Amino acid sequence: MTLIMGGYFLLIHGGLMLLAILDRDHHDSGDGQKLSPEAAARIQHFIHRHFASKEEFRHFFLTLGIILIVSGVALMIWASG
Repeated sequence: MTLIMGGYFLLIHGGLMLLAILDRDHHDSGDGQKLSPEAAARIQHFIHRHFASKEEFRHFFLTLGIILIVSGVALMIWASG
């Protein structure tokens, strides 16, 4: 049961990551942003320091989402077998 629940956990987080990264209609308007300007600047600095471009950032999260989904499905199959 623990392996199946772990598989669901990975599957859900991978799916949410894919949904978030594949949302092309999202725009950064800043409306309703709950972060302080200092916190937003630190996050932007972190992203710019670790990723060369927005496309590289999207590619990383796309790959990570797919890996989480495949791992979750494999874990559920392994637990049911």
